Amino acid sequence: EAWDACAAAEAAAEGGEKRLASRMAARMVRAVAPAAAVRANRRVWLDVSVDGAAAGRVVIELFTDEVPRAAENFRALCTGEFGVAISDGATPLCYRGSRFVRALSCDTSASAPIFESNDQGARQFKPWDGLLVHGGDNVRGGAGDGPGESIYGGPFEDEASARTFSEPGLVAMAAAAPPRDAARAAAAAHAPHRNGSSFLITTKAAPAALGGERIPHLDGRHVIVGKVSKGIDVVRKIQKARLADGAAADGRLAAAVVITDCGELSDAAGQPPRSAFARGADAAAAVREA
Repeated sequence: EAWDACAAAEAAAEGGEKRLASRMAARMVRAVAPAAAVRANRRVWLDVSVDGAAAGRVVIELFTDEVPRAAENFRALCTGEFGVAISDGATPLCYRGSRFVRALSCDTSASAPIFESNDQGARQFKPWDGLLVHGGDNVRGGAGDGPGESIYGGPFEDEASARTFSEPGLVAMAAAAPPRDAARAAAAAHAPHRNGSSFLITTKAAPAALGGERIPHLDGRHVIVGKVSKGIDVVRKIQKARLADGAAADGRLAAAVVITDCGELSDAAGQPPRSAFARGADAAAAVREA
């Protein structure tokens, strides 16, 4: 019924209203039957610059089989195939040009050195104290830290997943600025089902000797949508970028960390993936036949 209503609105509309109705209809298909449009996990990429200098490419495998709606949103925001935002009819629905705005560390104090063995005379090294980087708001000129806008025309709901924040390189939706520690998480009001375009990538070191790998205060707050399969070194460049004055607590970046380009990689057979619109049409047909 929802699809028929959208199709009727599209048929009756003209000019700019017709284009708007077309976008809303395509997004309704995704909302009605995301599972029917899902294929194997897809891979997307983000090219990043720091203060105008190329930092490299981050490749992300999306967990399409686990969180299809969030994964499809992230994928389509990398390709930009949905054109412009419904909210203003002008803002590109794409990560290209948006920024990373935060780089949070585990704490603001100097980390004590860790010894290579129990012998205090052994070689020592400084632990990695990275936690996460945060960005991807595609509105407010791409430089904001709000939820951004999804391909569905508004916030979409969280999806259940058994994954936890237990390793570096996890990519998750971030409708609000992620908290740096458990105390801040407990104090901050959490509003679920507000996913848009903003996301975070964890950078916390995996070895337990470097402070452990879990970030438990993020569990249940952010939907994990994928994992960095290549380019974690680029993510750590973002983590080490220049902070704004007095930004030690919230990690706000002074450096201009920009997603200069983005897209989707071809599938394993070397064929370009089918368009989201084609998958959406297949899903609509399956729903209507059912």
